[in-house]
Amino acid sequence: MLEEAAQALSNEQFSKEDAAALEQRLRTVLSNVDPFWMRWQFVAEKKGVVVMIQVDAQPEPASFDSEVRQKGIAWLNRKNIALNQPLPPKTEPAPYWRSCLDDLHSGYHG
Repeated sequence: MLEEAAQALSNEQFSKEDAAALEQRLRTVLSNVDPFWMRWQFVAEKKGVVVMIQVDAQPEPASFDSEVRQKGIAWLNRKNIALNQPLPPKTEPAPYWRSCLDDLHSGYHG
């Protein structure tokens, strides 16, 4: 299958439907972080296939609740923004999530 995919990368006759079908088969044998996906995305998008990189959810960082969630909720409350509504236009939320960048980087294997 990988040989077929490698040939497809340079085959002008390879259709959008062929690309979509082969991508589904590739997902059964390649990990989500395989370097092949970068090459595949370039070719598939030229054929009109939108490639979504699949990402397996990782555990929440240990400090996420105290450093991000609770601070974010407090910020929303101070601004009188309801938790179940979208942010008002031009509202820039406080970037508390940045405190977890290192954890996210290592959790998702950089």
